[in-house]
Amino acid sequence: MRIVFIRISYILYCHYSMKKIILLSLLSASLILVWCWSQPETNETTNIESTSHSQATQKETEFISIKYRFDLVDVAWFEYLNTSSSSLVRWSWYDSDEQYMIINLNGVNYHYCEFPSWVRDDFKYASSFGTYYNRFIKWNYDCRINYLPSY
Repeated sequence: MRIVFIRISYILYCHYSMKKIILLSLLSASLILVWCWSQPETNETTNIESTSHSQATQKETEFISIKYRFDLVDVAWFEYLNTSSSSLVRWSWYDSDEQYMIINLNGVNYHYCEFPSWVRDDFKYASSFGTYYNRFIKWNYDCRINYLPSY
């Protein structure tokens, strides 16, 4: 009698474990599909290189990817600042209407939300972009807390 009970318990345990495995598999597959669906197609993106920028002109559309943001942003209409003389800050873009700043640090684009225009102006005329960034911008204007505009 005890052996039969142990076998039935084991069968029920295995059955429960199978259900759990199937549910976890389905959940993982659905998360992967949602993530894949939200990713942009490769033919819609335009890669940006430092040589493609000039201070006076920009492309008609210029989509860039930003770390911690899941969609591409068209910076063609943003105010562009070439900071390539800096060893840390390569370039930046600013949208004054949305107070949204994008700064490229060593090839990686980071974004800052509710970024006041006076901070942008001070950054623009700073003697050292890297020092100004580390003192006044880094760890401030977090897009997880502040309003994140959609483009």
